[in-house]
Amino acid sequence: MNLTYVSEHFFDMFHVYVKNITFKEHNMTMPVKEFIFTNLSDPNNGTTMWFNVTFHEPYKLGLLQKKTDKLYIHLKYDLLDVKGYFRQEYRYLDDMFAPPYNKTLMRMYHRKCLLDLEADTSSTYGSTTNRESIQENQIIPLQFDFHKNDQMQYMRQLAIKIYWYICGIVLLQFFILLWRNVGLLPVWTMVEYMQLVAFIPLYNFTLIPYLYDAFKPFLVSHLVLTNETFVLKEFENDYFNQNYDYYWLNIAKLGQALFLIAGGFVLLIVINILFFIVYFCSNRQTRLGQWTGKMLSQFKFNAYIRYYMLAYFDLTFFSVMKLVEGDDSTQTRKIATLASYVIFTFSVVIPTFLMFIVCKRFEVMKIKAAKASFNTLVLKIDKQSRWRLVQPWYFFFRRLLTAVLLSMPIDNTFIFLQYVFILMSSHAYVLYLVAIKPYQSPLFNNYVLSNETFYSALIIAIFIFSDATPELNIKFGAGVVLMTSIFLLIFANFLMIIILVYKGRDRLKEQIREAKLKRAEKELMEEEEEEERRQRQKKEEEEFTRLPEETTNMSHYEMTNTTNPALMNTQGALNPKKKKKKKGKGQDDNVDEFAVGVRDGDFDQEKPGAGKKVADKDKKKKKKKDKNKGKQDDVEDVDMEEHGDVPVTTDKDKGKKTKGSTDEFTSSSDKKKK
Repeated sequence: MNLTYVSEHFFDMFHVYVKNITFKEHNMTMPVKEFIFTNLSDPNNGTTMWFNVTFHEPYKLGLLQKKTDKLYIHLKYDLLDVKGYFRQEYRYLDDMFAPPYNKTLMRMYHRKCLLDLEADTSSTYGSTTNRESIQENQIIPLQFDFHKNDQMQYMRQLAIKIYWYICGIVLLQFFILLWRNVGLLPVWTMVEYMQLVAFIPLYNFTLIPYLYDAFKPFLVSHLVLTNETFVLKEFENDYFNQNYDYYWLNIAKLGQALFLIAGGFVLLIVINILFFIVYFCSNRQTRLGQWTGKMLSQFKFNAYIRYYMLAYFDLTFFSVMKLVEGDDSTQTRKIATLASYVIFTFSVVIPTFLMFIVCKRFEVMKIKAAKASFNTLVLKIDKQSRWRLVQPWYFFFRRLLTAVLLSMPIDNTFIFLQYVFILMSSHAYVLYLVAIKPYQSPLFNNYVLSNETFYSALIIAIFIFSDATPELNIKFGAGVVLMTSIFLLIFANFLMIIILVYKGRDRLKEQIREAKLKRAEKELMEEEEEEERRQRQKKEEEEFTRLPEETTNMSHYEMTNTTNPALMNTQGALNPKKKKKKKGKGQDDNVDEFAVGVRDGDFDQEKPGAGKKVADKDKKKKKKKDKNKGKQDDVEDVDMEEHGDVPVTTDKDKGKKTKGSTDEFTSSSDKKKK
C-alpha cells in the first residue's frame, strides 16, 4: 500500500468524525479540529499509519464510563460499485495500490458490495446499506490536551499559582501564629483538610480533565512536591488504577513522599537534640534559656504526636494500598509488603494507646500540667465533657476509613460503598460539631465547622461526575461548585489567621474564659431543668400507679356500704311470696331485715324530738299521697316503706298483729304460739 498517496488523498476516501454521548439527542456528529499523520511504517509499501487528532472542546469527551464517546473513520460508501471496484469517476484512487499488484484488478470489501447487489437487484448500483457500514471506531479516553486548548492551558497555569500560594500560606501562617503566640490550630486544621481534599480525585469518578489540576496543589500536604521523581524511577509508569493515572500520581511519587516523611522524622529528632544542647549549655535563668526550655518541653511528646498525626493518613494509605495490590514479584516489593504490615499494625495500635491515655486522665484534664505532654491531641478542645474528647478519636478513625476505601479496586463489586461511607463520615462530623461544639470558643467551633462544610460540599458535588448524571451541563455546574468550595476552604483559613492576629493572645484567652463560663452556666441550667423534669415525671408515674388502687378501693367501698332502700323495698313489696319461700323453717323474723336504710335512732322514743320527726314525716307522706292520687296501691305501700313509717311496738303489743301489717311482719313469739 502506497501510504504516502493514502495520506495525501485520505479525506477523499474517508470521513473522520466524533459521536459523543449526546448523539441520540440531536442526531449529529462532531467534526474533528485537526487530523495529522505523524508517522508511516513504510511510505511506499506499508500497512500502518500513526496520526494525531485534535478535538473541539476536548474536556467534554470521555467523561462517562458505561457510555463512551467514539472516533469514527468512515469509508465513503459511494466510492465502490457493487463488485468492490472504484467507480469510474474515482478510478484515480487505484494509485494507492503499490506494485507488484495490478491496480486495475484490485477491489475492496467484495463481499459487502455483493450483499448490496443481492439486496436491490433492480438498481445498477444496488443497495448502499452494507457499504455504509464500512468503518472503524475507537473509544475516546479522557483528554488532557493542555497544550492546544486555551481553557485547559489557563486552568493548568492557575493550578501552578495555587500550588505556590498554598506552599507560601502554610509556612507564613505557621511563623505568624508562632510569633503572635495564639496557637497553631489553624495551621494543623488546614493541613488536615488539604490531605482529605487532595485524594478526592482518586475516588471512582471521572472528573473534567482540568479539575484534576485544581486538586493537585493540595498534594503538597502529602509531600508530593514535584511532578518529577528522584527515587524509584522504575515505578514511574506504574499506577494503582486508572484514576491514579488520570491524577498523574504514580507509585514513584508516592514512594518519594514516603521517603520524605521518614526524612522529616529524622529532621525532627535532630532539632530535638539541638534544642537540648542549647538548653544544656545556656543559662536557664536568661530569656534564651527559658524560651529554649519551653520549646524543649514540646518535644515531650507533643511534637512527635503532632508529626505522627500529620503523617498518619499517608502511612496508613501507603500500607493498605500495598497490601491490596499484593504484588511481590521483586525483592523491593517484598520489603515494601513487610513494611506495610508493620506500618498498618502501628496505625491501629498507636491511636488506641493515645486515646486510652486521654480517657485515663480525663479526670485531671482540667489541670494544665496533667495534659502538658499530650496537649496537641486535645488542642483547643473543652475538657468538661467526655463527649468532646470524641474529636481526636474521630480524627484517626476517619483517616483510617478513607485510606481503606481509597485502596479498593475500581472493579470491586462494593465500590459504591466508597462514596457512601465517605459522605456519611463527613455528615456525621458536621452533626457532631453542631450538637456537641467540642472546642473552647464559638470562634474555633465555627472555623472547624466551616472547613467541614466546604469539604462536605466537595464530596456531594463529586457524585455528579458519575454515570448517574450523563448531562454535560450539570457536570460543568458541579465543576463550578468544586472550584468554589476549594477557594472558600482556602479563604476560611486565611480569614481565621487575620482574626487571630488581630485579637492577640490576651483577648483570645479572655474570650475563651467567657465562653467556658457561659457554657458552664448553660449546662448547669440544663441539668437543673433535666432534674426538675425527671422529678416531675417520677411524681406523675407515682400518681398514675396509685390511681388504680384508689379506684379499686372506692369501688369496693361503694359495693359494700352503699345500699338502695327503694329498690330493695320495692322488690320486697312486689314479690312477697318469693320472700316467704326463701325463709327456712324455724328461722326468726327480724324487722331490721325489712327496714334497710332506717337508722336505729328513728325508733327511739326516749330521745327528744323523735316524735316530732315522725309527725313531720307523716305530713310529707300525706302531701305525697295527695299529689299521687289515682296511682296504684302497691306504689303507695312502697312509698310508705321508703320513709320508714313502721309503727313502734311495745312490750304489751308483742304477740299481736300491727294495724295495717301483713303476715310477713309476724313476730317470732306468735309463730311459737302457733
